[in-house]
Amino acid sequence: MPAGAGGAGGAGGGGGGDPPDPATVVQEIAAGHYHSCARMADATVRCWGFNYGGMIGDGTSANVRLAPVPVEQLGGVINILASYTGSCGLMFYSGVSGGSWRCWGSNNYGQLGDGTATERHLPVSVLDGLAVRQLSLGVYHSCALLIDKTVSCYGANHGGQLGDGTKQDRLTPAPIPGLAGVAQIAAGAVQSCALLDGGAVSCWGSSGTGTLANSPAPIPGISRAVKVVVGSDLMCALLEGGTVSCWGSNDYGQLGDGTTISRPAPTAVPGLVGVSDLVVGMYHACALLTDRTVACWGRNANGELGDGSTINRSTPTRVPGLANVVQVSLGVTHSCALLEGGAVSCWGDELALVGEMVASDPYVGRLSPTPVAF
Repeated sequence: MPAGAGGAGGAGGGGGGDPPDPATVVQEIAAGHYHSCARMADATVRCWGFNYGGMIGDGTSANVRLAPVPVEQLGGVINILASYTGSCGLMFYSGVSGGSWRCWGSNNYGQLGDGTATERHLPVSVLDGLAVRQLSLGVYHSCALLIDKTVSCYGANHGGQLGDGTKQDRLTPAPIPGLAGVAQIAAGAVQSCALLDGGAVSCWGSSGTGTLANSPAPIPGISRAVKVVVGSDLMCALLEGGTVSCWGSNDYGQLGDGTTISRPAPTAVPGLVGVSDLVVGMYHACALLTDRTVACWGRNANGELGDGSTINRSTPTRVPGLANVVQVSLGVTHSCALLEGGAVSCWGDELALVGEMVASDPYVGRLSPTPVAF
């Protein structure tokens, strides 16, 4: 599997009795805007939530799926992604020729990568002809890390988030000049970042702190990162040794430093140690710790931190009762955790806007982790 793909690995059924149906055991999760997707043990994908633009992938659009439904015409999946407007599945990966991806959902800026701006309600082949090592989905743009460790981005570019030195939208991938030796990429709202070989980080796009441009620039003070993540003017690096530094806007405490002061330079998240993985949404972040518990911080208006409240947190706060976690994925106003054994729990309000548009929708938000039935 490509570097940075984020698969959870060996989640499986419990012992005793008949083995579980592989169509009900989850191996990987991906949270988008108001929807989520799960890769099942039988290599199929199921999605649920708000279906604006067809991001559920069942051939429909502009409706709500309150329980997981199969993505049509999709099997043999080894990695899944979900974004603000779409979803993608990796069908095949070779260290020589890269990965074969299929995507679906809204495509108004060409962010799906099929060379069009056509909305897709079913999976379509994307990035044909490119040797893709890793794919990252932002809000209205996407970036592909290629086998040769260069990066090409496509979609909306009003903030310079494609990194090609312009602000011109692209329906097809545009190479980022001068960016090489990339180990991992992360696309966010109107920013993107690259983790370089050796642990340095470069970023580009629009920043509320005025620190980014439309071409990659190194982030001072980061030299031993192992992962970089990007939200909405929220950027964080997981460092060697399991600590975290963040920078960008901080209105909701999403930088985790105990303040709501924006930081143009990386600032350590105090007291956060033993981090094995790091993920961000738009305005909140969560750390998966080595003891398989989860700590979150930032915006919490919809309960996306999972602590039973709607109080924003400017320091990492453990998610009560959540244990044996193998993967975490964050949307805009919701969060999901994959547990050992293949179960999934989610919290927050992934359909926060739907109540205004679908009066009969019975969905209610969850302030604490709640199991998802497959």
